[in-house]
Amino acid sequence: MASCTLAINVILDTQPPTFTGCPAQRQSLLPSGSDRVIVTWTEPVGSDNIGITNTERSHRPGDSFSFGVTQVTYTFSDRAGNQASCIFSVNVTARVFSNPCESNPCSGGICFYTSNGYTCH
Repeated sequence: MASCTLAINVILDTQPPTFTGCPAQRQSLLPSGSDRVIVTWTEPVGSDNIGITNTERSHRPGDSFSFGVTQVTYTFSDRAGNQASCIFSVNVTARVFSNPCESNPCSGGICFYTSNGYTCH
C-alpha cells in the first residue's frame, strides 16, 4: 500500500494595498452665474502584492461640484480584503463682489451699483 503526504502552508496576506498619486486638495472657483463647476484631477493608482481586486471611487475626474467642501475617497481592496484609502477634498468657492455703495460714496445722493463700480444721482 502506497501513501502520500502533502503539506500545505497557508500564508495569510495582511499587507494592505499601496497607492501613488493621491491628489492634494483641489481648489475651484464657481463660474459667474453658475452653481456647479467641473473639477478634474489625475486619479491615484493602487498596487498590491497579490493584486488589486476593486477600486471604489466616491467621485470621478470631470464630475461637477457645488459650492463648499466635498471629500473625495478612493478605496483600493485586495483579494484578502485588505484596504487602503486615498482621501482629498475639493473646495469650491465663489467670487465675492463688494458693493461700493455700502460706504455711502454719494454724500446723501442715490448710489447705483454698476459693473464699472457706481454712479451717483
